[in-house]
Formats: sequence, structure tokens, C-alpha cells
Amino acid sequence: MRKLIYFSLVIAICACADDSANPIGGLSGTGTGGSLASFLVTNNNLYVLAGDELLTYNLENENRLLYTSSLKLPSLLETIAPYENYLFLGSSNAVHFLNRDNPDQPQLISTYQHFTACDPVVAKGSIAYSTIRSTGCRGATSGPDLLDAIDISDISNPRVLYSRFVDAPYGLAINDDFLFVCENGGISVFSTSSTNEPVFVANNKIGDGVAYDIILKDDFLIVVTSEGIFNVTYDLAGNMQILGQITS
Repeated sequence: MRKLIYFSLVIAICACADDSANPIGGLSGTGTGGSLASFLVTNNNLYVLAGDELLTYNLENENRLLYTSSLKLPSLLETIAPYENYLFLGSSNAVHFLNRDNPDQPQLISTYQHFTACDPVVAKGSIAYSTIRSTGCRGATSGPDLLDAIDISDISNPRVLYSRFVDAPYGLAINDDFLFVCENGGISVFSTSSTNEPVFVANNKIGDGVAYDIILKDDFLIVVTSEGIFNVTYDLAGNMQILGQITS
């Protein structure tokens, strides 16, 4: 059973990691999903990325999945993340910011454009963080791998505050202490105490595999790698310790 769970989860995450335009669901949920997820359940709604469309379903009736709307956007959608009353959609060449004033029919507020690449996104306060990866991303143009900090204090007019070169980034996660980025095969830890610039703290290798995505749960990280799924804790110096693992 452990192996079955492992293979199911890793196949889903690796599908997103190798080609995040592939609409295979990652680990999603209400605020606990991985940043590479391509579907999301929050409150009474299911949101699904399908090519260049966001499909919305209402789950209020437990016996019925009710389709409520679709929103077509001018790029291939890859990742979805909730933040307060918003949805952040990472696409092949942009980050789209949507409101959920009517959760059955999300509306586009604004778009932050970038070169063609793969880009999950998370946010804290008035700053959104996005990894932009052209390395190993199908359809990506030749460009640097970046970690962008985007000012969303005026979400109708997002602007880049800071860009940092990183090495083959994948998923990311954030809490009150740190920004965690799957980068250079492991997990890089950044302090976000500075408004504009994430400050590098440490890089941790998790087993022998490549880290693809992170789910934060209290003071623990669930890390999905090419080798398996790891339960990890960390200290305030950014150092990590593996508490448990499921590997192939």
C-alpha cells in the first residue's frame, strides 16, 4: 500500500515537474496543496486547469458536481494557487491574478508577463513569489532561471520588485519564517524579512533525488522528490532534518 501511494503521488508531481502544462492533478487542497498543482478545491468549489481555460465547478450538493463557468486566458495554464480571495494562475508566459468575489465565476484582474517558462507562484502579504524555469521546461524559450518577487499591493497593477538567478527551480512554499524553493536538486531557504529581496539562508539536499514540490504543514515540510516523499523538519537557521520517508 505504501508503494501504491508513493507511485500515485510521485507520478502526479513528476508529470507537473517535467511538463507543468500537463493537466494531471498534483497534491491540492484548501491551502495545503503543492505549488505545482493543476487543480484546487477550496470552500465549495473545484477549480481545474484545462489547456488555456480555468473550469469551475460547485460542490455544494454532495451528490453532484455542478459546472458553473469557464474562463479562457491567452496562454497555456500550468499551476493554480489560492491566496485570500484570489486565485493565482501560473502559465507558460505569465502569472494571472483572479478574484473570487463570485467563487462560481472567477474574474481576471491583471497579468504579469514573462518569457516562456514554467512558473508556480505563492504569496505572503503584499508580495507574490514566482519561480520562472526555462531549464527542462517543454516549449520554454532560452532564458535565465529566476525567482521573482512581485508587488501585489495593487493587484490590478503587479510589478516586479526583485529578480534573483536560481538553478533549475520547481515548486515553492512560504510561511511566516521562510520562503522554501525547490532548486538545484534540493531545497533553498530564503528569508523574506526584507520587503524587496529574498535573502538566501541555506540549501538542503533531501535524500538522493531531485526535489520537485513542497507542502507546508505546521512546522513540517512534505517534500516530493524523484526518489520519494519525505517528512522534513527545519530550524530557524534553515537547516533541515528528515523525520520519515516513503521511497520506491
